[in-house]
Amino acid sequence: MNERAYEQALTYLGKRNHSRAELAQKLERKGFDTSEIREVLARLCAARLVDDDALAQRLYERYVEEGVYGNSYIAYKLQKKGLEMPSRMSAEEENRRALRLVRMRLLDASGQVKRRKLASFLANRGYGPGVLYAVCEELGESALLDTPSKKIYNK
Repeated sequence: MNERAYEQALTYLGKRNHSRAELAQKLERKGFDTSEIREVLARLCAARLVDDDALAQRLYERYVEEGVYGNSYIAYKLQKKGLEMPSRMSAEEENRRALRLVRMRLLDASGQVKRRKLASFLANRGYGPGVLYAVCEELGESALLDTPSKKIYNK
């Protein structure tokens, strides 16, 4: 095995945790061949220096702890690192978080949420249409939405 490839991988890992896919991509960009990369990754995994499952769990927990993102956004961020989503928030939990986030960030001076901002605000944080609908219903019932929720869905 090429010790240079192994040392390069250790350098990357010294800066932050990386997934197997990230390390493979970076080593490939440095010009190491596929067989060398496979050997390096196997050695790193055997030494428990690379653990995709543990990394995915830590990242998932961090995103959930931030309380800002929905399942879709978290899955996208993990997928970019070559990781699988270890679990998902329940629909109820995702709805509750989205509603809390909207109340914290989108209430205007009159105490209402502008419906035009609501959809893009939630979508940009990985909340799907079902969550948007549930949040609109809750805000409509609480009289916090500037327009009844039915108007959001009319074509």
